[in-house]
Parts: sequence; structure tokens; C-alpha cells
Amino acid sequence: MQTLLLFAHSYFKDSVVNKALIEEASTLDSVCVQNLSLLYPDYHIDTKAQIKLVREAKSIIWQFPLFWYSVPALLKHWQDEVLTPIYKEQIFKDKAFGVVATMGGHKSDYEGSNASIKELLKPIYYGFERRAMRIKPPFCIYAESFNALPFEEYKKYLLG
Repeated sequence: MQTLLLFAHSYFKDSVVNKALIEEASTLDSVCVQNLSLLYPDYHIDTKAQIKLVREAKSIIWQFPLFWYSVPALLKHWQDEVLTPIYKEQIFKDKAFGVVATMGGHKSDYEGSNASIKELLKPIYYGFERRAMRIKPPFCIYAESFNALPFEEYKKYLLG
């Protein structure tokens, strides 16, 4: 496995965009898709199995819809349960970390008032930066792209 794709969505069964993206990611041999919403709807995460996947991955990507300028609660719970016990280990060094975020609004809805999407995602990235991971810029899909999803660019991001 090259890329560990961790996906969470509070309303996955109603999702259109993220379902299509996850289906596309699932066609890539070197991407291990972990749909946390389906695997752990009860929030009882198999910590040992998830830590094993983190150790094996060369790249870790979080994918989620950005609701209320934050990650879904299940992804935060995964972070607490899986990453906290191994946070001080050197296993993160030189791995890549990135974010695929979908937004129900337009790009202009997320930028302005001296903010940018990079600034909105900074709390997510910061912990991974502190572990000497290679940081990839966020890959964002806004409402105006929902009718023509950028599948090729998405796959390149996951594999790059």
C-alpha cells in the first residue's frame, strides 16, 4: 500500500460527490480506502488494525466534507484513538500527509475576511507538520465543480 485514504462523512448515505470520489479511489491498487463511516458507524474503532495501516502507508490522506469549518466527528475520534498512542513515535517522518475536502459552497464562501482554505485547515495540518511529515497542499472541490468532478486530478493527488 502506498496511500492510506481515511474518509469520513456524517451523512454518507446521502452523499453524491464523496461517494463518487471514493468509488474512483477504490479502483487504484496502491490506495487503501478506509471508509470510516461504514467501518465504524458505532465509533468503536479497531485501533490495532488502523495503527498497522498507518505504519504501512507511505502517504496518508484525509478526505471529508468540510462542515462548519471542521472535520466530521468520526474522523476526529479516529485521530484521538489511533494517532494519540503513536504520536511520539518516529513512524510519521517522511510520510506524506494531505487533505481532500469537499465544500457545499462556492470557493468565495471559504475565502475572505483575511482567511483562506489553507488557514481554515491549518489546525489539521499542524500536528502532522510537527511529526516531520511531507505536507501536500489541500485538494479542494467546491460546489461549482460538482457537475464535472475532477477525477483525474483527484487520482493524481492520491498517488502523488
